Amino acid sequence: MSGDPMRAADHPVLDKLQALLPAIAGRADEIEQARQLPADIANSLIETGVFKLCVPTALGGKEAHPLVLLRAIEMASIADGSTGWNVMIGASSGTTSAWLAPDVARLIH
Repeated sequence: MSGDPMRAADHPVLDKLQALLPAIAGRADEIEQARQLPADIANSLIETGVFKLCVPTALGGKEAHPLVLLRAIEMASIADGSTGWNVMIGASSGTTSAWLAPDVARLIH
């Protein structure tokens, strides 16, 4: 993983994620009632790059320091627990791509 652990809080994905958090927090009840993330929130999270934090750069990912991943999960969880859970599952799943054959990993990512 790349990146200086002391600068993990300065990652551009975290900046993009931070901008979404007030809107996510404001929709926490809606998320809870629906028992899933609304499509627009999921798409907004995708656009931040948060789900690519653990994907190797060779596969188009962010290959971020693990502290960046933990901070992203924390930030999203503070706004809404379910959103934090989705960020944790979606982002950390990218680690599997490092063990797949490159052609297979590219199909997934």
